Amino acid sequence: MSVSKELINIINQMETVELIRLPSAKERDSILALKPHTETMLNVANLDKYMDYPRTIPIVYRKNGKIIGLIVGVPIENYHGDDTFPDPDMNKRNTVYTIVFQYNDSKIAKQLESEYLVYLKRHNIKSESRHMRLSWTKGTDFEQLEVFDEWRVGGSKICYCKRRIDNV
Repeated sequence: MSVSKELINIINQMETVELIRLPSAKERDSILALKPHTETMLNVANLDKYMDYPRTIPIVYRKNGKIIGLIVGVPIENYHGDDTFPDPDMNKRNTVYTIVFQYNDSKIAKQLESEYLVYLKRHNIKSESRHMRLSWTKGTDFEQLEVFDEWRVGGSKICYCKRRIDNV
């Protein structure tokens, strides 16, 4: 019998961070019910694409057993040949593309991201990359690798960004 999840950290008696290897039907429903945070929307049709361990790294935050946050890492090699992923480390297997899908609380989001980065470090991932609104990169550790002038969300240009995990 395979293990469906891996405990990453116990925040307190009621809160945990876990890697989901095989989501149950109840977990899938809980994930789909979360408040969206990104332009990439989760739905029944694409949930399996992102909840696909070990091809992806789906990490959840649970409170009282209920999933209240989700962040997913995808090896950038999955996007080989896609011009919107201009990563100099393509094919070096040291960078994960991060999608912060959903969460119900910004405090939870910060804790989830912190635990996610610790998990990546433990597994020898050197960098993470994201597509972000250009305005969101100011004051962060992210280096802008390419700005897409024609790609805008909410009036803001989108850029491909990257940061070293050991700097975080």
